[in-house]
Amino acid sequence: MTDNISTLIKEGKSKTIDFIASSENPHHIAALISSFANCEGGTLVIGVNSKGKLIGVLPELEIQLLEEVIQHYLSTQIQVEIEQVIEKFKVALLVRIPECDSKFCGAIDVNGEPHYFVRTAKGEVFESTFIIEKSWVYHQKDTFFSEEIFSALREVLLNENQLTLASIFKEIDAKKSDIENTLSILIEQKVIDFEFINQKVYYYWIRNS
Repeated sequence: MTDNISTLIKEGKSKTIDFIASSENPHHIAALISSFANCEGGTLVIGVNSKGKLIGVLPELEIQLLEEVIQHYLSTQIQVEIEQVIEKFKVALLVRIPECDSKFCGAIDVNGEPHYFVRTAKGEVFESTFIIEKSWVYHQKDTFFSEEIFSALREVLLNENQLTLASIFKEIDAKKSDIENTLSILIEQKVIDFEFINQKVYYYWIRNS
């Protein structure tokens, strides 16, 4: 099903949607593709400027530039789907990028080194400092991610099958809000799960690192 560009623009950037005017900067395009592939995939709309206006593209040229980026500017080959959409007499491209299955996808810099990018729920793109596992990415620029809290939670969860929220607070010397933020991200990323037993919340690890 073809997406409506005007509707996508109205909804705005998110973890799974982003916009760009053209593919002229291969390093920028590679970073965007990397950010989608290292999270849960998404759609890059080409032909929309920074003000959210549909300006259109020359599809043949854009597809050629995209193919060059995919071939030469990514550390892992990604099979994207490209769809041409005509709206208001202008052509835009919908580039559907899948989540990277096994390896992380990096954007190659001028020195041939890969840089790994991730996305936040608001569609902000950051280079990751390190990647602990496929479903959990930490980077210093996002205040919702805490290396210290995650490391502590990870150790506790790996050593116990199940822990109540109260027992986690007891084990980890940290603010309740920080722990809850980290837990919510872990749940969203399907790293841990939880269930209610006798009116208590039990968390348990569902991913091997």
